[in-house]
Amino acid sequence: MTSDEIRLKIEHAVEKSMLPKEISKVAYDLFIDIYKHKKGDLCSRAKKLAAAVLYVESRRCKSPLTLREVCNIFNISMTERGSVIKATELVKQKARIDLLPLQPEDFILRFCRKLGIDEDAKKLIKINEKAKEISNLGNWRPSLVALLAIYSVCKGQLTIKEITAKTGVSNYKYVRRVAREIKEFLK
Repeated sequence: MTSDEIRLKIEHAVEKSMLPKEISKVAYDLFIDIYKHKKGDLCSRAKKLAAAVLYVESRRCKSPLTLREVCNIFNISMTERGSVIKATELVKQKARIDLLPLQPEDFILRFCRKLGIDEDAKKLIKINEKAKEISNLGNWRPSLVALLAIYSVCKGQLTIKEITAKTGVSNYKYVRRVAREIKEFLK
């Protein structure tokens, strides 16, 4: 994969994920900076490094992509995700970046935008409140909590299958299983 292909992939990912446009330039510049210094070592892993850079930059700009989304963008398989996590640690170390833990609220607005429900302020407030309640029930990924909160508030309008398909974030069967576990709470 050439550096131009990496740049185009990053730009496409930023546009597709509805992230601020400046993320693509910052992410690409960071990729080039790290890639230059580790060329021999990382040459064969350029795709994974680019994925890691995009993941870190999206989190730093408060519009986080999930690791699953980033890996899907770069066609990185489930078995190779560990390499992306290692590359993420390298990016954070080289760029001296400390990332705060993610919260469900970090994902809610972007997911709602993708689902076309970001215009309803009352619904967004309910979704945020529901996410806080769901977070107290278990130790789930923040993106999953955001999906469950959206499902809970929009039940009847959107199914779990529609939400997972449109956001492209999580495995439908996994979200459905967790929703069944806490179905009493989702009412």
